[in-house]
Amino acid sequence: MLLASCTPDSPPVPDPTKTRQPTVTPTPVGEVPAPKSFFRTSWAEDPFARGALSITPAGSTSTERQALAAALMERVFFAGEATSVERPGTIAGAVRSGERVAGEIADVAEDGERIAIVGAGAAGASAAARLIDAGFDVTVIEARDYAGGRLATQRDDDWPVPPQRGAWLLGADDTEVASRMALLG
Repeated sequence: MLLASCTPDSPPVPDPTKTRQPTVTPTPVGEVPAPKSFFRTSWAEDPFARGALSITPAGSTSTERQALAAALMERVFFAGEATSVERPGTIAGAVRSGERVAGEIADVAEDGERIAIVGAGAAGASAAARLIDAGFDVTVIEARDYAGGRLATQRDDDWPVPPQRGAWLLGADDTEVASRMALLG
């Protein structure tokens, strides 16, 4: 009906057809099984995440993300999903921004220079791995007791598959990113 209202008046708009009767589904019988256990997180209460999430506001462009990613005096570099032009707000964007920053640092760093990375989330861990592979002396500073940032796996014997407490969804084309992040878990 909505699409019909958006079409021009000529040719004439056809009348909508009546919806066929839905298939009757049986009402479940018996008791609903009780859950074995459940798990709930509250990122708003996390002292490090503080409820952080990334959104791409309507009307924003890659220019804003490029501004966030701009280095300061070729000494301070910024990575993270909010700085990703191609994949903003995603784990893949965070990992790729770490790779971008690693390349930028490698371009300006001198032999023997020590590098500090603040945060072992997806972007920081990715940058650190690339820089270490390139032979740099890297120190990672992380507030939590695990790497991965908001990628947080709940280790518990009650769950056959460990639940994720944070960001976890990767697209089908992100298998390389998924395999790298599995090493952090």
